[in-house]
Amino acid sequence: MKLTQFHRLAFVFLLLSGSFSTLHAQSKVLRTIDNMDIRGVEEDDPLLGKRFSQKEAFYSVRPPAGWKAQPLGDGQKPLQYAVKFKDPKTSDFMTLGLIEGGPQDLSIEGLSKFRGDFLGTVRKKGLGQIVGSDLFHFSHYTCLQVIAKNKKNVVLQLLIFDQPGSFLQLAYSVDTGRYHPLARAMEASIASLEWPNFEKDH
Repeated sequence: MKLTQFHRLAFVFLLLSGSFSTLHAQSKVLRTIDNMDIRGVEEDDPLLGKRFSQKEAFYSVRPPAGWKAQPLGDGQKPLQYAVKFKDPKTSDFMTLGLIEGGPQDLSIEGLSKFRGDFLGTVRKKGLGQIVGSDLFHFSHYTCLQVIAKNKKNVVLQLLIFDQPGSFLQLAYSVDTGRYHPLARAMEASIASLEWPNFEKDH
């Protein structure tokens, strides 16, 4: 049977995070990126690597410094025009790709419903403990942020909406003990995202 968009998202989430237990959902209030600790993204920022551009999907991003492009595994198959970067010294990695579908209504109400449906799918399938989830504005688009953790790793997943019909998924999976030291690099990497990226040739 063909997977729905929520089952595809949940499948990717499972492979990123592993098995968890209790679910904790936070506020549905839409907030601004100003409330988050996001760095600037100077060209010589030592926390970031070189910019990667996916010209077919019109996005670009800078991974954390030292992370290398890797072949995509089965877990990334639901993502289109996907890329994976991994720290060669650890198991930490990030993925970014396009998913067809998503909410047709990008209002607060439409996105809140999408958020509830997605978290409900995770809950019904017993896929994990969500320790944080929020909707917030970032640049010209809106993001759904989901954070999960267990004893081994923390997953930070962003679903990024610009126009109805498709959305980007940006996800970081890092060892629990390295999450806080890597937090600023992940935040800078998030802030480096450009989508759509029509005019710049990196």
